[in-house]
Amino acid sequence: MDFEEAYFGCDCMSLDHVSQFLYFPPDIVEDETIYLNVKITNYLNRIVPYFSVYPYDWGLYFKYNILKRFPISFKYILNRDYTKKYGIFDSSTLQNKDLSSLSNFLNNLTSNITENKLQTTICLNNEKWQLGLVIDRIDKDFPYELHWEIQFIPRNLFGRIKYALKYIFGKYRDEQCFEINIKDAAKLKGMIEVIQRTNDERTKSKN
Repeated sequence: MDFEEAYFGCDCMSLDHVSQFLYFPPDIVEDETIYLNVKITNYLNRIVPYFSVYPYDWGLYFKYNILKRFPISFKYILNRDYTKKYGIFDSSTLQNKDLSSLSNFLNNLTSNITENKLQTTICLNNEKWQLGLVIDRIDKDFPYELHWEIQFIPRNLFGRIKYALKYIFGKYRDEQCFEINIKDAAKLKGMIEVIQRTNDERTKSKN
């Protein structure tokens, strides 16, 4: 066996938001590692909207139109650490029914490690992007969920200007890979346990 892989879908059921996890054992790589592959789409990728007879599509355009991108980009240029909820580019929410399977998959790295601290966010970086795995919920009436959100990493001034312009005017689709080491895998398992335990307690209290 070369590697193990698992796929987990988003609540929105979009194929573009399927998260792929790959585990490479020690006999394949020097340090056993899990990689997370995600597709990135600039959901604000049109200056002129598509023609549509559906009000929902027009509502999305007016919510995410180009005029909304300017203040986000401006803040990013002025402040290298600026972040926006749900990420600047894309995000996905893993289905809660998949969390047990994901936790079992993470056992590849964490069978001898436990992470007992409450962790609400894990940040993974590659050369271009920062991906955050976070515990999230829509509001107090919804269950907790595991959510990833992706945005530009902090850069120097010229780099921020370049990517801010790409954010405003660019049409961007790509696939990016992020390494999950043993420590982050243990933290992610802990986050999953927090979500499952909290949602179980919530369900019991309602009954």
